[in-house]
Amino acid sequence: MELSTISALIVLVLTSRLLGFIFIKHDYQSMIGEVLGGFILGPMVLAVVYPVDAIRVFADFGILLIMLVAGMETNFNAFKQNMKGSIIVASLGVIATFLMVYFPLIYLGFDWGTSLFLAAIMSNSAIEVCAGIFSRSSHVKLRSVVIGASFVDDILAVFILGIVSSTVLGHKNLSPEGISIISAEILIFMLASFFIVSKDIERLFDKIRAEEESEKLLLTTAILVALTFSIVAGLVGLNVVIGAYIGGLVIGKWGMKVGPMLKRRIAWNRMMDDLNAMLKSVFAPIFFGYVGLTLSSYTVASSDYLLIISMVGLFVGLGFAGKYIGCGIGAKISGFSNRASFMVGTAMLGRGALEMILARYAVESGVISEDIFTALILFVLVTIIAAPVLYTYAEKVWGEDIE
Repeated sequence: MELSTISALIVLVLTSRLLGFIFIKHDYQSMIGEVLGGFILGPMVLAVVYPVDAIRVFADFGILLIMLVAGMETNFNAFKQNMKGSIIVASLGVIATFLMVYFPLIYLGFDWGTSLFLAAIMSNSAIEVCAGIFSRSSHVKLRSVVIGASFVDDILAVFILGIVSSTVLGHKNLSPEGISIISAEILIFMLASFFIVSKDIERLFDKIRAEEESEKLLLTTAILVALTFSIVAGLVGLNVVIGAYIGGLVIGKWGMKVGPMLKRRIAWNRMMDDLNAMLKSVFAPIFFGYVGLTLSSYTVASSDYLLIISMVGLFVGLGFAGKYIGCGIGAKISGFSNRASFMVGTAMLGRGALEMILARYAVESGVISEDIFTALILFVLVTIIAAPVLYTYAEKVWGEDIE
């Protein structure tokens, strides 16, 4: 490895981590500061002095770790507590957002591939943003439904994005017959992962847990499982990051099961501590910093800032409307008051890491333009900031009346 690459990594991790820490201190997601760190360094330092492309290898590994941890942290128990309400809220939120993004974009002249991709990616709600919103909230029922809905939302997003990435990014046939084949492949992969392969993985993890030095062996095995699932996902036409996420879900399913004297849960917690320490201290700042570098280079190269600002406004309007209408109606059907339904829609506004990851793949594959990529990343950052701010404001205004 060249000294310039090491120097670039030092500067990027230091800057992104520092800014990320500042945002955490103000109760926001660290990824905002990490992207901002890369954005600042782009035109000022790294794009001129250091080989930015060399950082991509580390960023790509960071992507897989992010998706592995996201899957492992998925709370199956929260979903079970209010399963019906969570399914209704998530399903209507995804459907409404997809339709409210896709058709206006087609009407405005976006091509079908770009419109399809943007509709799919903007239909998702980031579970990490939802969890962050409720980390300080006292509304237990709202939390349970929203966290459960974000779990269902992720499963639906994996399915929809699997179809879209196969057709748009993989340039496969979009005919009903082609979509049916892709859908079958995705369903078989997911069902086999959850109901067949997961049993073997659970036995493997139980066996490793019983050995000496099991903690580090479990960590190594978890990473290898994520990489293997990524390879298999790629072979069946899915994006590799979706494979890593499903691998994380399978491991999380093992960790959530109650074992003798909670030994399994204890081992899972220690493994998560090790993974999070490695991810948050090094690989997340590198990946989100790399997104910031890319965003910076495209922003500097762009000559149409008015177009980018207009697209951000459009994405915010359509993305917010879809979640407020879809999730709000779903919450109302599930028995919530008007105010509580509004709060559910607000909590589901946030987008996050998955959107940034897929946006990067899309712009590199030529599915979206550099200007659209810039607008999409800015849209994600706006939702990460706006969701907790709007929720906190409404909570202060309505207080206990929103329950």
